[in-house]
Amino acid sequence: MVVLEENKADEESYDLCLVGRVITDSIVNFTSLRNTLADLWHPLRGVSITELESKRILFRFYSEIDLKRVMDGMPLI
Repeated sequence: MVVLEENKADEESYDLCLVGRVITDSIVNFTSLRNTLADLWHPLRGVSITELESKRILFRFYSEIDLKRVMDGMPLI
């Protein structure tokens, strides 16, 4: 029997992350989208916005407060 240890560092690294998807058939200018969202949200500790495949976007917040503000209704596009 082999027991694999869970890597808690990997789990914790996504605690303050969201994944979003752009729902449009049009081409999306990722740089403009990233800049617009960062300007709208004004995170206190910052946010890293990374383009993934299939028009998906990874939002990594550096503060639980910033994440909560976005989840509680700060502007989303």
